[in-house]
Amino acid sequence: MNRTKKFALNATFSAIQQVVVMIVGLITPRVMLQFYGSEINGLVASITQFISYISLIEAGLSGAAVYSLYKPLAEHDVKGINGVVSAAKRTYTRLGYVFTGLTLVLAAIYASIVTVQGLSIQEIFFLILVMGVSGAMEFFTMAKYRVLFTADQKQYILSICTMVGVVLNMVLIVLCAVLHLNIVWLKVIATLSVFVRSAILAGYMRKRYKYVNFKEKPNMRALDKRWDALYMQILWNLESGAPIILATVFTNMVQVSIYSVYNLVIYGINNVVAIFLSGLSAAFGEIIVMGNREQLKKVYSQLLFAFYSILTVLYAVTGVMYMPFMRNYVANLSDSQLYIVPTLALLFFINGLLHAVQTPQGMMTIAAGMYRETRIQNSIQAGILVFGGILLAPFLGLHGILLAAISANLFRLIDYIIFISRKFEGIGMKETILHVIRVMVQVGVVYAIFWFVPLPNNGYLEWALSALIVLAVSAAIVLLSAVIFNRKDLKNLFTRLKLLVRRG
Repeated sequence: MNRTKKFALNATFSAIQQVVVMIVGLITPRVMLQFYGSEINGLVASITQFISYISLIEAGLSGAAVYSLYKPLAEHDVKGINGVVSAAKRTYTRLGYVFTGLTLVLAAIYASIVTVQGLSIQEIFFLILVMGVSGAMEFFTMAKYRVLFTADQKQYILSICTMVGVVLNMVLIVLCAVLHLNIVWLKVIATLSVFVRSAILAGYMRKRYKYVNFKEKPNMRALDKRWDALYMQILWNLESGAPIILATVFTNMVQVSIYSVYNLVIYGINNVVAIFLSGLSAAFGEIIVMGNREQLKKVYSQLLFAFYSILTVLYAVTGVMYMPFMRNYVANLSDSQLYIVPTLALLFFINGLLHAVQTPQGMMTIAAGMYRETRIQNSIQAGILVFGGILLAPFLGLHGILLAAISANLFRLIDYIIFISRKFEGIGMKETILHVIRVMVQVGVVYAIFWFVPLPNNGYLEWALSALIVLAVSAAIVLLSAVIFNRKDLKNLFTRLKLLVRRG
């Protein structure tokens, strides 16, 4: 199976996965808000973020293992493959025990500090332990499979398992909420979905990768690059999780809930955006390690055009329909007016767009394994976010945290454009800058059009019909721009799609 077909397969299943995850991600918090209230919803969001920070003990291991598998997989070197996956399994198992211990420490400290109306210290303690089960399962069972499937460009397997897991998790949560079970018991029952996902991955592994032997002598040297990736991944998680941590420290659980609800939309949109790069880090990594510079330049140029075109349409629709969606989402909640903050929606939108436009550059950095080379830039970005948030949050609350995040993402975007042009021969800054400018201008044009032409929004059906109108207008503007400014790229894209269809 060639790279284009692998990409199409991965992208298709990833697209379905992200749609499912996004829908589930909207339903579950709404159920939590309705049956348990904003404070407990904020508590769950806060705990989730703290547990994700404990998962940073794995930081860099996955990226290093995947990178080390590119060459043996390309050369069909079974011994080399087994050496890497055995090393990954051994390391993940050790980290699983560390994760479990750290979760116990978190539970003890968090429960003694945070107070939530209606929950005792013991209940908060056990809630954290139960929510940590999925993280422990990731280390003990799923991680070693994820590494191999990712390097072998079979992310669609992971997508299928994720869909099964999140849908089952949602069903269990809804049933428990309707039955008015305590939040701790709800989370206990919901963890069944984690075990189902693990079983599916293990079954596929035994059937399709019979040559893989996790008892092969571990090639620990293959994971040396982990320490370069470690710092980078810590900073990435710091960037994504710091806002909720800052909100937990400087505001209250209701504000944390408001942040998490607004972030649901942007997080979902950026996951949909990521669909179109799903599996490409492995494909680009293979091209880079083989030293094919001309092919790299050509494919990356085509990628930029296709990706930024799709990004423009998605964010144009998001910009227009974001606040109308929020009004429908929180309707009938007892504290719904607390969630209607248009200025907050605008800041979330700007920050999300600045983060999304740098996705291709981030993918190239991962594909090339350039973790050490980007340490300083990532440190500055994290510093802007954390220290900016600490300075602004006490005075501006969530608005201050988002202003800090916007400043950090703006810095990283500029730096990424410069960095990629210097590290990869033939990839210039001008092309990327022009693409980014067109994204901003086209999104602005669509937003301006519907600022003067208001759309109906009485319920989800009218919202969906309005969103389709915005989608059609956005796509037309992007296509017209491509015909005028990027005719060659448009032609190349259609040619590649035709070849894909003919090859079946």
